[in-house]
Amino acid sequence: MADVNSDRPDRARITDTPFIYLFGVSDRDFVLDINTNRLFSLEEDEAALLREWQAGASYPALAARYPAANEAIDALRAEGAFDVGRAERLAYGCDFETISRLIASQRSRTVLEVTQACNLRCRYCTFGGGFPDHRTHSLKRMDPTVLEKAIAAALRDGSALEEVCIAFYGGEPMLAFDLIERGVAFARAEAGGKRLRFSTTTNGTLLDADKAGFLAEHGFSVLVSIDGPKGVHDTNRIFRDGRGSYDDGIRGLKALLQAYPPDAHGKIGLSMVIPSSNWLPVLERLWDDEPWLPRSLRVMVSDVNAPEGFVPAEPAPGADYEAFRQGWIADRAAARPGRTQIETSVFDRAYARLHHRPTEKPDAASFYPNGCCIPGVTKVYVDVDGAYKICERSHGTPDIGSVDDGVRLDRVKQVIEAYGDGSIADCATCEVVSLCNACFANAFVNGRFDIAAKRKWCATARPAMKRRLQGYADLVQRPEFAARWDEYTFTN
Repeated sequence: MADVNSDRPDRARITDTPFIYLFGVSDRDFVLDINTNRLFSLEEDEAALLREWQAGASYPALAARYPAANEAIDALRAEGAFDVGRAERLAYGCDFETISRLIASQRSRTVLEVTQACNLRCRYCTFGGGFPDHRTHSLKRMDPTVLEKAIAAALRDGSALEEVCIAFYGGEPMLAFDLIERGVAFARAEAGGKRLRFSTTTNGTLLDADKAGFLAEHGFSVLVSIDGPKGVHDTNRIFRDGRGSYDDGIRGLKALLQAYPPDAHGKIGLSMVIPSSNWLPVLERLWDDEPWLPRSLRVMVSDVNAPEGFVPAEPAPGADYEAFRQGWIADRAAARPGRTQIETSVFDRAYARLHHRPTEKPDAASFYPNGCCIPGVTKVYVDVDGAYKICERSHGTPDIGSVDDGVRLDRVKQVIEAYGDGSIADCATCEVVSLCNACFANAFVNGRFDIAAKRKWCATARPAMKRRLQGYADLVQRPEFAARWDEYTFTN
């Protein structure tokens, strides 16, 4: 038995059947020990013993039948592997008193909804009316007083950090560019020597030389929403009159690249939203159509969160996700550079997260609450009215405070407890509970925890995570992949 890439002991409590996930890939057997998050490749007799033990056979009898496998498994049991304990609770690795201190001093990112207006009407937009519990487009703007209160609170609640990030969001934030200018000036005046980092997400259609110059001058990280080549982008990212927005978005992207010096192009990225992974091979054509576009440009690819009534278009003939993935594997194995950062975004990022998976728990019976950040610490989203949300994606979660009240600890505690108490029955036996990336955004509707909403998400996410784990187990034993993921750096 070989431990794929971890060496962490844990407490053992062997009584019945182990909490493990057995799977095969490329004619090899693997096991994820769920309690310790360790991944092992298995010899044939080891796989047989674990499979029968998991099915309810007596371990002493199996040990007699598979003496060599028993020796290897017993050694790992002594280190805490193959514990029978299931999840009894979901809990962060610290108590609520510690969480309260973190909220008061270590908030790293504040996202400001400077406007709810948008000049596009993307067919899949989260604010387009297809989500019953989400807000819809409006002309509301953040009042300058609210803006300044939010920034002052961000600096105060990030007092223990050397750097604080202020992000400007919409709607389309370029429609409130005056608020962005005002917010930057106020933050710089109030920072008191603290480093500031600014960012924004834009559809690019309103960017011109002046706006791009301002963003470059203040070192903004800018994510531009371009969904691939023109034919793909214009399918869903449209103006109110139905016209595609590609040409305008590309013009804005050019303005950014011209304003930023080449050594700062790493601050510019593309956000690509696709209906399914089958669209991935098509996205590469953007660089063929726009040869001036740097191939090193960072890319974030995400599947559409489809609203009610959204019917995704099918990709062009010849699009093959598995062929695209195999091409990436061949490129990496031969040390050939990838064609664009799409492959890094889709494959390396996902596998690197598994490679750096957490391996510590607060106690033997606890599991981290899936992919949930600690509300109020990693970030706070401030809407146009000054209400605090957990983040820009958690539309159904309750408010956790305001610019006037600050982060309300009682609200944060309620959200955490509702999620943990409502999820544990499902998580207690889930094979990928230790790897799960579900968050509050997947489990709250109209301000209340909704297990049906979470189960709907799990029905798709669980098999996807299992496929990802299989791919990772197959590749991580190859030095060229393991070394790459060892050095992978995650960015916001």
